[in-house]
Amino acid sequence: RSAFYLMYQKDTGRWEFTVPREAAAGTVTWLTARSVTVPALNRWTHLAGVYDATAGQLTLYVDGVAEGVRAGVTSLPSAGPFRIGRSQSGGRFDGAISDVRAWNRALPVTEVSDRTVAWWNFDGASVDSSRFGRGTSLTSLGTSYTADGKGLALDGDGCAEGYGPALRTDRSWTVAARVGLAAVLENRTVISQSGPARDAFYLQYHKDYKKWAVLVPSSVDGTPVWKQALSTAAPALNTWTHLTAVYDAQALTLTLYVNGAAQVTTTGVVAPASTGRIHIGCSGSGGRFSGTIDDVRLYASALPAADVVKLAAGTVVR
Repeated sequence: RSAFYLMYQKDTGRWEFTVPREAAAGTVTWLTARSVTVPALNRWTHLAGVYDATAGQLTLYVDGVAEGVRAGVTSLPSAGPFRIGRSQSGGRFDGAISDVRAWNRALPVTEVSDRTVAWWNFDGASVDSSRFGRGTSLTSLGTSYTADGKGLALDGDGCAEGYGPALRTDRSWTVAARVGLAAVLENRTVISQSGPARDAFYLQYHKDYKKWAVLVPSSVDGTPVWKQALSTAAPALNTWTHLTAVYDAQALTLTLYVNGAAQVTTTGVVAPASTGRIHIGCSGSGGRFSGTIDDVRLYASALPAADVVKLAAGTVVR
């Protein structure tokens, strides 16, 4: 048998991180850290299994959150091959596996998962600096860089277009950017991700509410029901402002932060899936931004409030 198993267990219907314990007469006891989350089919999920030999403990993380712990564990030595997508005896995986990493130490929670899926710092280039290196192009008109070369300047006509989806929008996500709004006569979208008929979310200045807003439709096609979280005050023009939108797919909540301060949390939000491209400085249907945008970050998880405060302060959060 294998010395450990990071797996889906059909008997429990959960993710598991398991170590066998040999006993007398060839019997085996299975020591398991089990998820609370029920696995969803055809959705990317980040799993991490950590064994701390000093503490004698297994911890299973699902999308960066510790969901299962098992104490009193002593892992067995093994010298066989490292297998991806199956165990020694079988148990073959059905689906997709990506970004497999292994360490010879127990990772602390701060290192368990780099949740960053895209990061555009716009330091004179539109390159995604995350490990995914997502392609981005600027429209030929209406885009430039700020005088110091440290941000994207938009005149209400241009925007930056990403290639392909960057987020699984029906799972938890966080989007953040530092912006300076120059004009308020129209909707001014900071970040969005397209679906067939409309985007899956819009982080923007909304001209009807006259506030910062994050809006999520119930569907990217058909007739949607809209949910939104708004800022408590109108934006200050030509002033650098940090915006963060956090969607928690487990709690079904949508929260907007301005300069690290929580504004409104909306409950009962079921975000739709989308497979279109990321837009920076516009939406799929327009809403082009007028002003400056910098330090755009996308995360495949709902960042806690403490991390949002760090982002607003300029600290790198992964």
